[in-house]
Amino acid sequence: MNTIKLKKYFYYKVCLLSTLILLAATALIYGYFIEPYSISIEYVTIGSERFSQVLQGIRLVHLSDLHIDHLGQKERAVLEKVDSLKPDIIVITGDTAQWDTHPGQAIRFLEQLRANYGVFFVLGDADLSSGRYSCLFCHPGGNYHVLRRHPVFLRNKVLEIKGPRGAFFVGGLAPDIEDAEDARKIIDGFLRQAGGKPLLLLSHFPRNWPSVPSSKPVLMLSGDTHGGQIWLPSLLWRIAGYRPVAGRAGIAGLFSKGRDSFLYISPGIGTTRRFPLRIGVPPRIAFFHFRPGTE
Repeated sequence: MNTIKLKKYFYYKVCLLSTLILLAATALIYGYFIEPYSISIEYVTIGSERFSQVLQGIRLVHLSDLHIDHLGQKERAVLEKVDSLKPDIIVITGDTAQWDTHPGQAIRFLEQLRANYGVFFVLGDADLSSGRYSCLFCHPGGNYHVLRRHPVFLRNKVLEIKGPRGAFFVGGLAPDIEDAEDARKIIDGFLRQAGGKPLLLLSHFPRNWPSVPSSKPVLMLSGDTHGGQIWLPSLLWRIAGYRPVAGRAGIAGLFSKGRDSFLYISPGIGTTRRFPLRIGVPPRIAFFHFRPGTE
């Protein structure tokens, strides 16, 4: 190789390396400073006769995985967007607080949410990481014998909500239930109480989806996955060892089995301290509406 060719070789190599470094730096800047604050609203349609008979016209908002350690720009934007949707019911599926963080700021966020029929939430594993302080989610400070009335904490508990078109139920699973049989027993108990009426089932982990029967009107709302935080093809998630509980990669989105059983996995809103990036998976508020099913 002569001197001219050698110089060209090194020139192209430096250009390629510089381009790759620039692209990587741009992606990191975008993923850290821009996309985590680009909060979108996803409009989700549930097509089911049994749901629409009771919930048609009900405005349901779902939040998950906020990972709050302070109330900043992102949290204020979420509150404004949720308020603009004029929700009838708000549900939150865990990890409201950041890992190993006192939950005071996360609780302040929850207390600012308002909905006609109430705000209901379950805990996630990040919420439990604050140890004994996680009790503040369900009990107001100073009196640990009184349960919070707003928002309503659901730990293996189901409640009846009376809407304008009839009653429906909201139930929540604790995040520390790891045995599938235990989850199935609790869900079966919820369904017996619901008596065939629609059930909104809150579960931080999507892993409880196999315990939901396909013959019952259940909308299971979950989080935990963050949608991966960086978009990747389904095949790569499988190669990485992710075992989906629903169709495709089961990372985020709406899934179903039967005519009236649905699972929605939220990509969430926040990030963890160890991985504070979002690229191709913007934070998302889910807004549900219900219509009759189609054949």
